[in-house]
Amino acid sequence: MTVASAYTGASEFYELVQGGATRQGSHALLKTYFDGFYTKTYITAQATPTRVTGSAPDAIGEYRSYLRNAAARTYTETNGSPTTAPSSNGYKLHTSANFSTGDSNNEPSRYEIYIGLGKDPTFEFYSGTGRTGYISAYPFQRYGGFDVNGGFDVSYDPTTGIVQVFNPPYSGGNNFTGLTSAGDTVTADIYFDIKC
Repeated sequence: MTVASAYTGASEFYELVQGGATRQGSHALLKTYFDGFYTKTYITAQATPTRVTGSAPDAIGEYRSYLRNAAARTYTETNGSPTTAPSSNGYKLHTSANFSTGDSNNEPSRYEIYIGLGKDPTFEFYSGTGRTGYISAYPFQRYGGFDVNGGFDVSYDPTTGIVQVFNPPYSGGNNFTGLTSAGDTVTADIYFDIKC
């Protein structure tokens, strides 16, 4: 956008000053104004994460964590409190066990997190603490022609303010958490955080 001293209809802007006069607009002021609309912060930095059970989270920082039951696509909150509590590293996501085996105690593979109404969340996945080691966690099946499945499903309901992140269980083959930037499968537990 160019600064203009006279209106021509092109991409330009003015400032309205006292008395109804106009003058050239300040790019720096305009940028500062619009940056305020688009600054996103990590949900773990907005409030101390607190696990709730039995009902949906409804305050910033509240979350529910679940374990997948054996040979099923159902989940339980029993023993689902994560051993590694959410922190500035994000939330730790455990690799969902083989379909016939349920998740281990205190190693959740599913989270529901309240981030607020009408947000535009950005999900980030990492292989290590400190938000390091990029991971592509988009769901994939039969990667490389083999029976290799993985990734995480993410969703957000703007009317409830709740995001859901989980490792979808596949009934056959090997399950992985994601892919590295080089395209290698990731078998270890990973971390994620949400900017909103």
